[in-house]
Amino acid sequence: MSLLLHLSIAAALTAPPPPAPLPAHTPPPLPNDDALPVNFTDHVQPILREHCLSCHRGSRAKNGLKLKSMRGLLLGGSSGAAIVPGDASASLLYLVITHEKSPNMPPDEDRLPDELLQTIRQWIDEGCRETATSKPGTPTPSGPTFQPANLPTAEGAVLPNNAPTQPVWSTIRAHAVTALAASPNAPLIAVGGHEQVTLYGLEPEEVLAVLPFPEGQPQSLRFNPAGTILIGGGGRPGDSGLAIAWDVATGQRLFTLGDEPDTVLDADLSKDGSILILGGPDRVPRAYSTQTGALLYELTKHNDWITATAFSPDGVLLATADRAGGLFIWEAQTGREFHQLESIDGGITAIDWRADSLVLAVATTKGDVRQYEMNNGTRTRRFAAHSGVLSLDFLPDGRIATSGRNAGALIHNADGSRSQTFSISHTPTTAIASTHSGAHTLVGTLAGGLRHYLANEKTPYSLLRPNPRTNEERAVLHSESILATLATELPTLQEAQQQTQATLAQLNQSLPQAQTLATTTEAAAQQASQTAAAAQAAATQAATQLAAFQPPLLTKQEALTNATTHQVQLQTAATQARTTLDEALSQATQTEQDITLNPTDPNTQSAHQAATQALAGATALSQLAEQELSKATITTHSAQTALTLWQARLQTQTTTQTNLQTQATQTAQSATQAQTSATNASQALAALTDQHHEATSRLALTTTTLTEAISSQTHHTTLLQTTRPAWQTLRAHLTQTNGRVPQTTTPIPDPAP
Repeated sequence: MSLLLHLSIAAALTAPPPPAPLPAHTPPPLPNDDALPVNFTDHVQPILREHCLSCHRGSRAKNGLKLKSMRGLLLGGSSGAAIVPGDASASLLYLVITHEKSPNMPPDEDRLPDELLQTIRQWIDEGCRETATSKPGTPTPSGPTFQPANLPTAEGAVLPNNAPTQPVWSTIRAHAVTALAASPNAPLIAVGGHEQVTLYGLEPEEVLAVLPFPEGQPQSLRFNPAGTILIGGGGRPGDSGLAIAWDVATGQRLFTLGDEPDTVLDADLSKDGSILILGGPDRVPRAYSTQTGALLYELTKHNDWITATAFSPDGVLLATADRAGGLFIWEAQTGREFHQLESIDGGITAIDWRADSLVLAVATTKGDVRQYEMNNGTRTRRFAAHSGVLSLDFLPDGRIATSGRNAGALIHNADGSRSQTFSISHTPTTAIASTHSGAHTLVGTLAGGLRHYLANEKTPYSLLRPNPRTNEERAVLHSESILATLATELPTLQEAQQQTQATLAQLNQSLPQAQTLATTTEAAAQQASQTAAAAQAAATQAATQLAAFQPPLLTKQEALTNATTHQVQLQTAATQARTTLDEALSQATQTEQDITLNPTDPNTQSAHQAATQALAGATALSQLAEQELSKATITTHSAQTALTLWQARLQTQTTTQTNLQTQATQTAQSATQAQTSATNASQALAALTDQHHEATSRLALTTTTLTEAISSQTHHTTLLQTTRPAWQTLRAHLTQTNGRVPQTTTPIPDPAP
């Protein structure tokens, strides 16, 4: 959040401000009577700040003379050099402030007190030392040498590693959140505090780095698109402003740019890292080269405080906005005007680009959010957000997060409809930022404190501090938290160990029985399997033998059928033969009677002879038929007897085979049951073995965990003996200094494990 924003809403609060930092202005010194040699930083600069800088600073310095730095003094203004090191009587600055030469300075005021004039004269005559350790002489007006840095590059999430975490200020009372930014590729946020910037990791939630900002109050924070560099703009209101670049991974400063006459309200770094833009109450956004430190261009079309500056994500365009509602788009590399967008009544508080660089979102003090497309510079959408929008963040998915004077925080869909509403704060929400994944949203408030919301949650997950706890306090709280947790967990761990030991003892008793049962049932199953195999073999052999009975049976059945058929045929023939015999006998008897009556009749004799012959033939035929029938009857009887005997044997064999098959089935069932018993016993043994292994492993793990917990308890108990007194001593110091943390290189004891 910018200083403008801070000032515009501070009047809404009646509570006194938090413990004040060291003042930006110090009273003029008395004549030098200390051990330090007279120098610009300690003696002359405070005099000039008090009496001269209201007219001679920044882009509007009168006659071009800037008295804020040694560089400005040596460069001089339109009348030439202001000082001649080693000769106060020849120095224009000294002559005009002593009223020895016109125009008298300060204008329309009495001459400065003699003791102050004497300090300045002594400083010039002694060679114009810049600091107490500088050598007197004739310094060149080159100003501070800019040291270009190798800008870090990385792929993926970038998080601080082994960066300093000791805060510069640690105040109990919350500090208003004036600057907030979320990393574009990591669960990491940067929040501005007093004379410091804190980097919080969010997964897990912890302080990963504290970046000192001794030049004043950070008013803006921005990560570069790769998340490797953090840009902070700020300074001391009415006194100085600048922008600082830090390496996110190490927490080290990369470069410092800008020498503003007032605090910097916003700053940003181009995509390729070559240009830094900054702006503030001086009304002129300035672009600097990060390789040479040179001023590349100034943008002079604004008429009021610069409240927002932002490069497009693709690095092609630059947007700047001011307190009066002026909104301009520039070519980033040249500073040439690209669009002058509509003037917004009431002023602009924040701007941000959509990820594709095609749309710019603008937050206004009137409470609405406006979006502009870059092809023609026309407004495409406008929607109400708060009674006054104080912060805005374009999310990667196209949604827009806003916070405002009505103490609310929202996430809007691209069309302006509400996507998510967060719980209302007690004071205006001054800043909002969401991580790249949308998993975390951070909301800062004017009353102080930083609310941490998880995705789709309305109430805060936690509250973070812009001025974080000291390493000593965090170490104490960490140890106390672990000890409190261990006080609860240790009895549970001990009980778990005892239960596991009892379970293991019971398993040790059950395992031998299970092993014996598994062995016995396995042997029984093998024996039953062998018996079943033998029975099945006998049944199979009997079935083979039974099958061998089938062909002869068919043969015998066929023989009986044939014999029976033949016997029937012979029976018929015998019957016919008897009939023929009876007829022949009747004929012979008749002819016998006839011949008795007519013995001499030739015909009778001939008929008698023929009848006698026919009777003889019929008798012979009948006898033959009877003989054949008798034989056939015997054959049929023999066939029937053979078939009956074979069928009896077949029945015996069938019964034998059936009995053997039944026995084989029963033994197979017994073998199956035995195998089932063996399998069950084996599975029970395996289960017990697994339980034994699991119980053994669990006991080892529980014992290890318990041992580590006891060791941790001992470690943190011992650690507290060191950290608690250190924290108590530091807390007393913080109370005396309103939260100023002494910077020391003494290491804090490792809080692990």
